[in-house]
Amino acid sequence: MSMKLSDKLLVQTMICLAIFTAFRGLELISADSYESAREKLDGYLGKNYTLAELKSGGSELLDSVRSAPAALAGAVTRANELGRFGAPIDEKDTGGTQAVHAVAGGTVVYAGIDSEHGLMIRVQHEEEVSSYGNLASISAITGERVTKGEIIGTYEKKEGQEFYYQLSDNVL
Repeated sequence: MSMKLSDKLLVQTMICLAIFTAFRGLELISADSYESAREKLDGYLGKNYTLAELKSGGSELLDSVRSAPAALAGAVTRANELGRFGAPIDEKDTGGTQAVHAVAGGTVVYAGIDSEHGLMIRVQHEEEVSSYGNLASISAITGERVTKGEIIGTYEKKEGQEFYYQLSDNVL
């Protein structure tokens, strides 16, 4: 049985999408896992597959996608958010004091002391608000415009006090 060219292209597109999704998902997990998976995928990509193997792989992928649409949608959503919003701190940094970065550009709508989260900063983005709490210091003031990645404060690891971060859809 031979496949039409359009079917072959569809299978190849699905495989490329799966590889892209896997890489973006692994970036969320850890760099170590990412490198390990990348080496394994390099081995797969270096092989010359037959059309039957591609069709079988595409069918298995399609079955997996059908059985787990929520997980796939969640991974794609998180991958898209990573492109728009950065990370507030480097979670792999094991040092005592860490720089806190604005996850996206916006206006500081609150910089002060919060009864629940100590020193806190809230940044209004287009339709989202990012909140950073339990900070050791604040280097941005209310009304100031900040850019993505700009240092807005510091966090100091202390026993019993975790870095507080929230990104919400609420517009202040």
